Amino acid sequence: MTNPQGWPKYLPTKQTLAKRVLRWFGKASERDLIDGVRWYDEQRAFCQTLASCPDFDGETLGLERAAEVVAALSPRTQWSVNVAGATLLVTHRETMPNLLGRNVEMAVSVLEGARLAEVTKGPKIQAFAKNLAGDTQVVTVDVHAAYAVGVDEGTLSRVGCYDAVAEAYRAAAVARGIEPSEMQAVVWLGARRQKLSENRRRS
Repeated sequence: MTNPQGWPKYLPTKQTLAKRVLRWFGKASERDLIDGVRWYDEQRAFCQTLASCPDFDGETLGLERAAEVVAALSPRTQWSVNVAGATLLVTHRETMPNLLGRNVEMAVSVLEGARLAEVTKGPKIQAFAKNLAGDTQVVTVDVHAAYAVGVDEGTLSRVGCYDAVAEAYRAAAVARGIEPSEMQAVVWLGARRQKLSENRRRS
């Protein structure tokens, strides 16, 4: 497995990162395997319930833009709050008070007719929207997915790092015969649980 052209020199090799992903996948519980593989399908079904709702101009939102609204509200937000906030915003034009202001601004912009790529350059948010809409090849790399391959949040923001980590997840997915989005979701469950446990021990 060779590194793609332009691979960041400050990162381990693609093979090394993919092995780290596979290590997490290999120790996933049966519950994590089941929940991870079906997670995006289930959340796509949720987005589909919003897809028939009108945007602020009265046009049908559609699945892709519904997914963009949900993804826009996601940074630093618990998933249950994300779902409730998106539902309230799309169906009642009301904003939950505990949502982050910048997230709400992005979501409202989408409801006003903009596309997510026009209001944020964040690769994680855009990838998440695509996953929610049914694209299984892109990989949502948040702090937990990066943690699983030994990349911290600061490093993840460096040029080329996000794409490199996503490529490692895709390589690991090919090795196990599953979709990249499924690989990410399975690994995310275990990585998030361990990272939260480590943070509790430090506090």
